[in-house]
Amino acid sequence: MKITETSERRVASPEMNLSAMHAPGYQVIDKLQERISQNRYAFNFLTCREREVLRLVADGHTDRMVAETLVISPRTVNRHLSNIFSKLDVPGRTAAVALALRQELF
Repeated sequence: MKITETSERRVASPEMNLSAMHAPGYQVIDKLQERISQNRYAFNFLTCREREVLRLVADGHTDRMVAETLVISPRTVNRHLSNIFSKLDVPGRTAAVALALRQELF
């Protein structure tokens, strides 16, 4: 594979194959697929209660509504959500719900 540097841009020689030109894109896709499979695996570590909390949050319930439904305190709901975010490696409830829906958790 030959690449000629010019003052304005890099020019690929005709013998440079298509897969070499797209290698960086393939690496990004591979990393995304790896992360998706890790997240899918992470759902296995959610407790039954954490799954219940996540399902209720996905249904649009507030922390207080989840607490009333599950007969637990809002602080316990908040703790469950923190554990979920940590286990799924997501920043918040929207990302957790989106990930759960993409992975067809429910």
